[in-house]
Amino acid sequence: MGRRAAREESAVRRSLSLSSGLRALARDRAVVGCMVDVGRTDPCTVTGRIDVVGGDYLEVTRADGAEAPDEWQPRTLLIPFAALLAVRSGG
Repeated sequence: MGRRAAREESAVRRSLSLSSGLRALARDRAVVGCMVDVGRTDPCTVTGRIDVVGGDYLEVTRADGAEAPDEWQPRTLLIPFAALLAVRSGG
């Protein structure tokens, strides 16, 4: 899809973004798995439900049945889009 890629004609489709898809998952209360770059060699995966989608971040609350966080690990995590590597629905 080089320089000759066709421009999307639909204004609605042009307006869709990462935030749009994440908001749909949040609205459906779907369990998602978020692969996050935490600055180490291996990314970590957070499994939970998306509570809030901002312009450049999302908040994920760990799902029931996920690894129980200890007192130093928050139940709700704020993940900047810049650190988000992948999101998959279904946990």
